[in-house]
Amino acid sequence: SNQYDAFILKVLPLGGTKEGGNAVAWGVSLHWYTTDINGNYLSSVGCQNPRPSNLKHPLPYLLAGLGRTNNYVETLTVGYNSIPLNTRQWSPIIPNSQLIVTPVGKTPEDWLINIYIKPTDKIYVVLLITVGILVLLGMVIFVYHRKEKEEDNHAREQFFHMIR
Repeated sequence: SNQYDAFILKVLPLGGTKEGGNAVAWGVSLHWYTTDINGNYLSSVGCQNPRPSNLKHPLPYLLAGLGRTNNYVETLTVGYNSIPLNTRQWSPIIPNSQLIVTPVGKTPEDWLINIYIKPTDKIYVVLLITVGILVLLGMVIFVYHRKEKEEDNHAREQFFHMIR
């Protein structure tokens, strides 16, 4: 089903400063790398439409389809056309997350990214499997611990028997 295996990335680029006045930036471009379910390395590009002066305003965020992937977005590059040092790269990014990018500071290394994730109903399956694996590993550790203690007690008894 496409509801569970097709992923998106939603990016809201801001153009203000951290102290205030975070207005939406227009004309921002994205470049991302993913690996599809067959193991192929994919490079994709998306851009936000520039803000027209006399037409309807487009949505303030950039919505990019990632397709069917079984992994994280390996690298995400955000580029602003209105800033001199205009690109910053982040890695890894979780699919189906919403990102807010704020270019603060004098260099792109100072830029901020806020990631918002909406957990799906699959989170309970992942949590249940993780707990099950941890319980199974705990039981294996307990069995080997008991076995080691029995061997130690047996060796101690043989040692004391040899001394007497």
